[in-house]
Amino acid sequence: MLTSVVGWVLFGLVAGAIPRVIHPGFDSMGYAGTILLGYATSPTQGAGLIRSIIGAVALLSVGGYMRRARGTV
Repeated sequence: MLTSVVGWVLFGLVAGAIPRVIHPGFDSMGYAGTILLGYATSPTQGAGLIRSIIGAVALLSVGGYMRRARGTV
């Protein structure tokens, strides 16, 4: 049980950190936000890590667009 939780946390960290490096611009989220970003892109389906990275980049892009549209950037 504990091993699977640690595995999900590490997967979320890797799947969230790579897109934050790839995606240009400032993202004000900490480690927890990065883990949730990687976990939110459904790592259990499809191609796993690669699909999670692509999904996380898409989420960061949408989030940046929403902040610019509201004028909070």
